Amino acid sequence: MAKFNLNAKNSFKRDAKKNLDLFFTAEWLEVINCLVNRISMPDKYCDHQLKGKLKVFRKCHVRPDLLLVYSVNEKLKQIELIRLASHSDLF
Repeated sequence: MAKFNLNAKNSFKRDAKKNLDLFFTAEWLEVINCLVNRISMPDKYCDHQLKGKLKVFRKCHVRPDLLLVYSVNEKLKQIELIRLASHSDLF
């Protein structure tokens, strides 16, 4: 299976600057590896489709209160990183 490309939205880039320490963790590497290789994430990340108006997005818990919101475009083989923030910052 072909690997997917990552594309970071500006909102994700802003969030990432606030969480720079995250990018050096095993959790982050595992989540990104699962995304680009399109393999199921371990249950501890609680990966799931959002509902309602946000149903085009998915969300996973990189840490207990640090969420990654992303979308998957199967046709373009692309993962779009949308937000990286706490529950209270997102919802």
